[in-house]
Amino acid sequence: MSAVSINKKEKLTEHFTLGEMTKTKYKTKDGNIPSHVAIENLKRLCGWLEILREEWNKRYGEGDDPIIINSGYRSWEVNKRVGGSSTSNHLVGCAADIKCLGKEQARYSPRYSR
Repeated sequence: MSAVSINKKEKLTEHFTLGEMTKTKYKTKDGNIPSHVAIENLKRLCGWLEILREEWNKRYGEGDDPIIINSGYRSWEVNKRVGGSSTSNHLVGCAADIKCLGKEQARYSPRYSR
């Protein structure tokens, strides 16, 4: 059976790719490959991150500063290795750990930002 892979260069939104939303330092059997449903969730999440990026730049940025993804989608295997919760929104592509230049790491999940 051949290994499954994803197109890491696929753009989810203007500034975010599938590769950066699935990156991990852990090598796992499952390859940290999201389902189609998780990819759709990541697209919605990245839409929120685009808004955050724009607002960040209006208030604090130098014009086009990036939002840097520390962690996005996590498979069960990756989530377990990082010590994540079994109910983590990362498991379904609905959360990202991010940082902005010069700021502390922040957690952003649109589910909790209402």
